[in-house]
Amino acid sequence: MSASSKSRECTKKLKVDNYEETDWISSLPDGVLSNILSLMPTKYAFRTSLLSTRWKSLWASATTIDLEWYPVGVKKDAYSDFMDFVDRVLLLHNDPNINRFRLRYLGYYKPYRLDSWICAATKLNVQELDLYLNLGFVYELPRSLFASINLVILKICGDVSLRSTLVSLPSLKVLHLHTLAPLDENSLKNVLSGCPILEELDIKRDQRGGIETLFICSSTLKKLDLSLVSSSVINEHELYGVVIKAPALEILRMKENVTKPFHFDELPSLVKAELDISVPEGSSYKDDHFKLVDGILAKIPNVEQLRLSGHTLQVILQASAYVFFNNLNLQIDICHAIQWANFPELLGHMPNLKVLILIKVKRVRLICCWQTKSLNTPECLSLCLEKIIFRGFEASNVEVQLLRYLLGNAMVLKKLSLVSFSRNERIKKQILKFPRGSSTCEIEMLEEDCSLAPWRSGF
Repeated sequence: MSASSKSRECTKKLKVDNYEETDWISSLPDGVLSNILSLMPTKYAFRTSLLSTRWKSLWASATTIDLEWYPVGVKKDAYSDFMDFVDRVLLLHNDPNINRFRLRYLGYYKPYRLDSWICAATKLNVQELDLYLNLGFVYELPRSLFASINLVILKICGDVSLRSTLVSLPSLKVLHLHTLAPLDENSLKNVLSGCPILEELDIKRDQRGGIETLFICSSTLKKLDLSLVSSSVINEHELYGVVIKAPALEILRMKENVTKPFHFDELPSLVKAELDISVPEGSSYKDDHFKLVDGILAKIPNVEQLRLSGHTLQVILQASAYVFFNNLNLQIDICHAIQWANFPELLGHMPNLKVLILIKVKRVRLICCWQTKSLNTPECLSLCLEKIIFRGFEASNVEVQLLRYLLGNAMVLKKLSLVSFSRNERIKKQILKFPRGSSTCEIEMLEEDCSLAPWRSGF
């Protein structure tokens, strides 16, 4: 090999080696690196301080502080080590503002340490505070938190009390209260009254606590998510009422089995409603749930998107709680056996229905005993329904009967989509031969992996 060839080879190798050794991450601006560190848990961001002098203090400029403590198989001294670590993180943080402070904490704690962490986050002008505290007894949040002028999002879950004499959260738009114990009605009313621009409220309860009536009153609220569920049979005297006054509400999600009939004003701005209302096993107050469903439906006739769980549909069909809807989109999540005999009658109360979506959990039976020849065709099938989607289709006799009915009566149907967990060419050929009310209707059959279907569990 000539000297010139050897020189070119060495130069090429040097370039490759230099390329491989280049630290492209460290060459990024501090602001970019700070944003990257803000996307990871703080314990990992902190470890980057060991990389080099350049990285030593970068973690302290991250705009997110994300901490968690799960005492599983750890030494007793680890509690103190974690508390000292949190103290150090907050003390050394060199940015006057943080966007998000997230704390997941289970087990032993010292109240004054929690107070100091939350107060420190407040002093750093935190915009989003996310707390999950499983402490074994009730922790009362520091009062300074309820006077934050910068807090936009507040999420609280666990053994936490909201009792505070004064609440002034002028910037708060999102409030999540999950399984708080206790959550009494006066504390909730006090907090809501101190949030003048609140837009989203999410409440999840698995027990009654200190509530007689849950008052939700807000002139600015746009999204309300209520989950009021008891896993055990409760007596009639344990039921609590719900009062909703939210004229600007656009989205309503409800999952409940423990309340008396709701009381709320008209909802003229409501666009989307998702209802999962069930009667607990062994319950002696089914009539109350029938009234509850009837009362809710009567208040949302103009909703554009309506999603019903199988439980809710069952209550509606049993109670004949039919209200005329002007909605354009109906989705039904089927998670248990349903009697479909009155389903066409329900469609008859949706004259402008354009999209019908059925989502069925695998191996759930559909029960049907209607006599299609004696039925009047719902107006929406004759004039409006353009699209049907059936996810979880398993080609049972009842499902095939349902499709035959819909295909034969949907006069302006443009597309029928069947999503199943297995491909069945025989069933496909059978369905393609069904009489169709619409000559332009397209039928597609898709196969989907059950383990990857995010909709398979319903609500």
